Amino acid sequence: MTRGKKIMTAVLTGAMCTAFPMAALADSTSVTNLTLFESAEPAYTVTVPETVEVAAKGSTDVKVTAEEIKNMPEDKKISVTLAKGNGVFGRLYLTAEDPENPEGKQLTLTLYVTGTDGEPKMGALENQIKGMELAAFTENGSQDYQLSVAPSLTPVKGAQYSGYIVYGVELKDR
Repeated sequence: MTRGKKIMTAVLTGAMCTAFPMAALADSTSVTNLTLFESAEPAYTVTVPETVEVAAKGSTDVKVTAEEIKNMPEDKKISVTLAKGNGVFGRLYLTAEDPENPEGKQLTLTLYVTGTDGEPKMGALENQIKGMELAAFTENGSQDYQLSVAPSLTPVKGAQYSGYIVYGVELKDR
């Protein structure tokens, strides 16, 4: 009888496996691969000269360099702009004491700036040169912009002129 029960159990087990073929598949596994990519922030180094000696006549090239550019989006560029100069109303001046009259009026030379658009500008209105693009990069390299003394002005001999430029550097749309 025990032998009969074993046969009967085997027959019932076989019948159940045939009746429920999916039960055998329930132990198998399926896989969904998941990914997530967060692009790295752009990184770059922009170098501008610490000092520039401006020519009394003609134009002076000022070299701006971009290096170590990484993760740059294809629709962006690194834009180097003239954020601010030492002149009033957006102008860029070179100023000096008059060597002939040190307690008199300060000497002033207005500078023209030529950036990426190729147009010399002097900033007669506050926003005319403020914010103008001086150089733009999408890859490692260097570009020059130009500074020149306004043609109608002549530097006074023996006067030491000085001024400054503050640069803006940011990513902009191409």
